[in-house]
Formats: sequence, structure tokens, C-alpha cells
Amino acid sequence: MDGRNFQKGLVMSVAVRCKWGMPQVLKCRPFYRGHPFPTLFWLTCPHLAYQCGRLESGGGVRALEDFLCEDEKAYRLYNFRYAWARISSLSRCERFFLRRYSPKIWNAMLKTGIGGIRRTESLTVKCLHLQAATMLALPGHPAEAWFAERFKEFCCKKAHCKKYLD
Repeated sequence: MDGRNFQKGLVMSVAVRCKWGMPQVLKCRPFYRGHPFPTLFWLTCPHLAYQCGRLESGGGVRALEDFLCEDEKAYRLYNFRYAWARISSLSRCERFFLRRYSPKIWNAMLKTGIGGIRRTESLTVKCLHLQAATMLALPGHPAEAWFAERFKEFCCKKAHCKKYLD
């Protein structure tokens, strides 16, 4: 997570662990210090982050968008599920506060999908890191097969990230 704008206070929990017991995906607070945070699931696994970066540099975002366009309805429904998961992660007090005092933020949270992507006519995925993290943490992503075909493994062979614990 070095080099990426991430505040540790955003972490709610570990959403997914690899076979070595290390965090692959964190669940983040959807509302933090008075501001919405659009990324509910944050990819922390260096192995998967590397694979996503490699795919992105080779046109992976466009390829994933093309794949998802084949079943656009499923992807749009999945984004609704993401929005619901994000809203459900708010405390009762946060939901009350946003509905009553910040209806613009509340409505934006209801109307945006993975990573805060606005639901528009054109299908977009933003980045593969977001999609991979969400796929691992929220079952039913329409691109599970697409990722499985491109990632040889969803876990490294020797728990390389344990070196970051020291």
C-alpha cells in the first residue's frame, strides 16, 4: 500500500485472507472524517497488485470493459449490490446523519458503484485493482472467469508479504 493514498483509519476489517493468513483485501469505512470514501474493498496483496498492474499496462482495463459489455446487465446489478454493501456498512447514526443533513452525499452513495464509479450509459471499470478486490470480497462478480483466466494464482507461493510485518 506504499505509494498509494491510504489512511489506516479507513480500515474496518480484513475482508479476505490468502491461504497464508495474510490480508488480501481490506474492508474500508464508506464514510470517514466527514467525507465519503468510495472504495469499500482495498486490495493489499502485493502479488495480486502486481498482476493487476501488469494486466493494466497491457490494456487490461479496456479488455475487462469489453468482456463485461457482453453481459452488461449482470455487471450493473453487481454494482447495485456493491452500493448496497457500502450503505449497509454505515452505522445507523451515519445513515441517519447522511439522509438528514447530507442528502447529496447520501444520494451519491446510493448511485455509485465499485470505487465510486457513476452509473452512466457507458460501462467503465476504473482499474483492475478495484475490480479484483471487490470480486474477492463480494461474491458473484460477473468477471470471475475473466480474472481466473488471466491470473495463474490468486495467492503467492511463499507468503512473500510476511516480510512487510517487521
